[in-house]
Amino acid sequence: MSIRAVKWAWSLGVPSTVKLVLVALADHADEDGDCWPAQSRIAEMTGLTDRTVRYVMHGLRASGLIKTDGGKGRRGQISLSLDVTEMTPEMTKIVASECASTSKKRAISDGANRNEIPKNRNEIPNFDRNEIPKDRNLVPLNRNEIPNHRTIKNHQEPSLPPKPPSDAPVVRVVKDERDMTFRSAGGSETIRIPDFVPLDAWTGYLEMRDRKKAPRTAYALRKIINELERFHVAGHDIRGILDTSTMNGWKGVFGPKGQVAARPAFAKPRDPLSQQAERMREKMAGWRS
Repeated sequence: MSIRAVKWAWSLGVPSTVKLVLVALADHADEDGDCWPAQSRIAEMTGLTDRTVRYVMHGLRASGLIKTDGGKGRRGQISLSLDVTEMTPEMTKIVASECASTSKKRAISDGANRNEIPKNRNEIPNFDRNEIPKDRNLVPLNRNEIPNHRTIKNHQEPSLPPKPPSDAPVVRVVKDERDMTFRSAGGSETIRIPDFVPLDAWTGYLEMRDRKKAPRTAYALRKIINELERFHVAGHDIRGILDTSTMNGWKGVFGPKGQVAARPAFAKPRDPLSQQAERMREKMAGWRS
């Protein structure tokens, strides 16, 4: 893994899906920015589908952020353009248009015109359900049997609900996007996502958990939010923690290596020697009794 390549990938202003693929490529790159990962490996690291990774790679090649060298049937070399330090408007437009191809496209021919009237329009039969007879003086034989709703007793027109006065205030209930509903033992439960949690990173993390078929229950998500709150108190980067779990396909969240979340004020660490001495005192007390 090249530290230079990873910093370069994180510094570019690209969409989150593209950045996940770039960081995964940088994780395999050497100091020159060259790497040979398979697309299936990139999909496994980012939690994205193979189809999404394929379209993102195509957009990166079209924009010049990566260069590929390889033929069909063998894994090609991918070179990261580490000399690109800032996204130009043209590069941003190319990446956005290519990555938008992950959604289904409609196959429309170049010469098709949706406003063009078909040539056989007049040939389409027009069926008149209430065709007028040729002889209008004819009277139906069953005229007296046809009910007339206007002559039926106790006939009432359907009543419409009264309209509110024009000066009445209009109340619109807007749901807060940080209030999310998850399954629970009682049916469903709404959990408030804290303000320190980035919603885009949180949504990407939940999508990865869904692909891993992890249960999206209120109990499990509440535990994860508690862990993120501990990391936030310790001063860790919550976005980085969520993106790391998303890229590696981890169902849980973990702090940076070599660091732990802050302990509560009442939970003071105890050194091993004190614990061993306490166990010896308890054992000796048992012998005396």
